[in-house]
Amino acid sequence: MSSRTGGHYTKPGHPPITSLEHQVKPPLFRRIPPWWSRWALGLIAVDVLITGTATGFTWNYWAQRIPKEVSGSEKSASKDDQTAAPTEMEWVLRPAWQRAGLCAGQFLFGVTFAGTLLGIRARFVRSLTILPGLPPPGPSLSAAKIPMDGRRVFIQTADNRDNFGVELPIRKGWLEEGRDRSEIIVQFGGAKGHWFVGLHDSFINGEKLSLEDARSRFIKEWKAFGTQEDKQM
Repeated sequence: MSSRTGGHYTKPGHPPITSLEHQVKPPLFRRIPPWWSRWALGLIAVDVLITGTATGFTWNYWAQRIPKEVSGSEKSASKDDQTAAPTEMEWVLRPAWQRAGLCAGQFLFGVTFAGTLLGIRARFVRSLTILPGLPPPGPSLSAAKIPMDGRRVFIQTADNRDNFGVELPIRKGWLEEGRDRSEIIVQFGGAKGHWFVGLHDSFINGEKLSLEDARSRFIKEWKAFGTQEDKQM
């Protein structure tokens, strides 16, 4: 049995963030997020430090070696001296457009890395719970009379803290194949993006199972409540 509050806050185009107040029954799926998602903010801090250092070094110190310019008196002296003096070389900063171009590339790489990390982290499922449907307004109904297609899915990702997550109607959701047998993709009609369910070291209904058993149990439990046709499953 589970209970939850209403919407907490909403991002444009995304499902509202809600809170699961109390949960007695284990979630359908649970997994400890991988290390990179738990340390994402630290990795981004390192990314900012490296990007800032790289762009600063490039702008202030990226130089090239060119022949040193000689003055008029030095040219006259070299003409009088029959022995050809070796050409002196010196280091000078590269043109500003070259340094600015490389700095822009380094900055773009750093921003892309941080954005990709945060984006994947926000879609990597750590917990998925199927909640009972909400009764329609009016006279109270018993749980047996609540329509099954009114059930909802409560998803918590590595980006959600404590008991917060997104809540979506299961009737609008479906499953798709992931990159391999250890991954299932969950999608919902009307919601942007999709969610990754990684089955390695996961718990299904509180029980740790082998990869294949976890996969088959998850799909079976989902299909018991889902109403849309699951694609490629």
